[in-house]
Amino acid sequence: MTVVVDHPDVRAGERPPRPPRRVRWGQILFALFVAALVILAILFRWDWLRGPLARYLSDRMHRPVTIAGHLYVHPWSWTPQATVTGLTIGNAPWAGKAPMATLPSFTIRAKILPLIFHGQLILPYVEADRPRVDLLRDQQGRENWATPHTGPTKPLKLPPIDHLIIRDGALRFADQQRRLSFTGTVSSSEEVSGPG
Repeated sequence: MTVVVDHPDVRAGERPPRPPRRVRWGQILFALFVAALVILAILFRWDWLRGPLARYLSDRMHRPVTIAGHLYVHPWSWTPQATVTGLTIGNAPWAGKAPMATLPSFTIRAKILPLIFHGQLILPYVEADRPRVDLLRDQQGRENWATPHTGPTKPLKLPPIDHLIIRDGALRFADQQRRLSFTGTVSSSEEVSGPG
């Protein structure tokens, strides 16, 4: 039997030379990194992001936001979906201790391609289950839904929503300046077709 060896430094019956030490360490580190990613993907729980998400929303809304329930995320889709349960949005400090809004369940879907290629957020589906909202304007004209601002007030800019569902919502509005109050229920299953 004849052994043909192409490597010039390897003779018949000898092992090929070992790669340099740096290459071996690079291979080991890469294998450990891949193993860590696999373990993280298996063990990862979306609920770990409840605290950071609540802090982010609190900073953006300038009021306390808590998530007492769970986060359910389905990211592997062209329209990923996220549901948060037990969401509470606190009131302005001057408006009392009762929350401004509670959402037992809130679901959104987002289109990925317009977001990636055009930077445009489009929500094909938004669902709020049993939301409770208390809006207040006091004698001085302060509004508990307004956020502090330094410049002129800009209009609220919401992303396009294709299908909006509100189940068994409750809205309470009190305007102390005009001595006006409103309490009502809100239910909606709106589907917007065409541009608009």
